[in-house]
Amino acid sequence: MIVVLLILFPIFLWMVCVSIFWFGGGGTSGSGKSGVVLRSTDGGTHWDGVLFQQNGTQPAPAPTEVLHVAFDPTRPDRLYLGAKGNGLWKSEDRGATWKKIKDSSGLLQPTADVYRVAMSTSSPDVIYIAVFQNSKGRVFRSDNQGGSFREIYFVDPGNIPVYDIYVDPANADRIAIATGQGGVLLSHNGGSTWSVAHWFRESMVRISGNPAVFSEMYAVNSSRQLKKTYDDGQNWADLGSGQGDTGGFAPGSVGGSGTPTPIPGFPQNPLYFGPLSGSSGSGGSGQLSAAIETFAIDPHSFERVFIGAVEGLYRSTDGGFNWNRIETLVYPSAITVTAVAVHPRNHGTIFTGIGSELYRTDDDGKTWSVRMLPTTLRIRGIAIHPTHPDIMFTSMGR
Repeated sequence: MIVVLLILFPIFLWMVCVSIFWFGGGGTSGSGKSGVVLRSTDGGTHWDGVLFQQNGTQPAPAPTEVLHVAFDPTRPDRLYLGAKGNGLWKSEDRGATWKKIKDSSGLLQPTADVYRVAMSTSSPDVIYIAVFQNSKGRVFRSDNQGGSFREIYFVDPGNIPVYDIYVDPANADRIAIATGQGGVLLSHNGGSTWSVAHWFRESMVRISGNPAVFSEMYAVNSSRQLKKTYDDGQNWADLGSGQGDTGGFAPGSVGGSGTPTPIPGFPQNPLYFGPLSGSSGSGGSGQLSAAIETFAIDPHSFERVFIGAVEGLYRSTDGGFNWNRIETLVYPSAITVTAVAVHPRNHGTIFTGIGSELYRTDDDGKTWSVRMLPTTLRIRGIAIHPTHPDIMFTSMGR
């Protein structure tokens, strides 16, 4: 038996939102019991694969790549899983077994890429999913717990995904999405109409909001740079430079201004988030080059955020403006930190995934223990059940 954990917003966040991490994958299929997703029921001491089923209790081919695991904010037994090329799955037993959701409308294809599942405590029957199928990125909405879906947005032109969705926990009709086109878009009526909050020059792959203040959000782009807004996405601070960014351009235009300009009240950040292909080491002026591999928000505080990178594990306690490296048991740059999670009941308990090893600290990074998972795959994502934290999941991949 063996598996892992997660990270997220405050217990309140855990109750109102779904996860704030992204999964990668790669694994086995055919037997129904998957090594690509591991589950623990004792807080990470022992782990085992989960079961994927079809036609009752018959084993189903397991997904080879898991993109997201989401917890129903009001029903602790219910979880959702989005897979690469394998659609949307649901568990009614806290993740022990999974069955594929069959959309009665026929809209959601069983071979779709499902990048994100998002729900709101205010209306838990409403589910939004970020889908890529038929060469288009799309957003689907269900008002009956996944029984049927309708399309509320698609990216034009094609071959561009919608990577992430954030739903206001207090209002299920207020949503933000991040697209591969570089857009951060908002809807305040459940997807009936949309407005552009911002166009960036690069694909936006993550968006996470403050459950107490919808207008405050973090976002990550395809170059692994972290950004933050306080005004519904109209203006963004580049947390790698401490500067504002007008953000890019309208589709079809060339360039756009996009020139970083200082924003009052945004202090200089000593951590530079360079491209994934950039070199590690000194970034000049005391800065560090750190390409984001994983980004996590402490479930206890929206201002306390973590970055996993090639260069190690970093923490900010002021909303991303200043960073400190947390020393783990691995020499910096030796192995990439690919997953981070904070315990929903004890903010000093932090989990990280480095290779196939799971590291745990119970004193905020002063000392660590390590457990090797029974696989040669790398830990790509960690998820802890928000109300039953002994139940934990990890996604494994190359």
